[in-house]
Amino acid sequence: MDVSGIKTNNAPVLRHAWLEHAAPPPEWNLTNNNLVYLGDGRFCIHRSFNIMAECGYADWEIVDTVVLLTGVEVVRAPGSSRLRMVEHKSKFLDCVIRSLI
Repeated sequence: MDVSGIKTNNAPVLRHAWLEHAAPPPEWNLTNNNLVYLGDGRFCIHRSFNIMAECGYADWEIVDTVVLLTGVEVVRAPGSSRLRMVEHKSKFLDCVIRSLI
């Protein structure tokens, strides 16, 4: 395959940005996010957050870590060739083991 005619200096064009219904609270610091394809147009969005709290003058510490899992499906809009994302369900998981004795 000859790829010599392909322009390499053009960045991809953003066609649509998915906006959440509710943004995470400001004290939640995103540490990791992943998109996992489950097949048949379905995806799981994984996001990990450190929950921060102020502890003294201009000092912050991690007080908890949480994971948010969201199931979504990409489908064709009725009567159109456009795609739309349908959010199905979100689950919240608390991940910190506070102490081991």
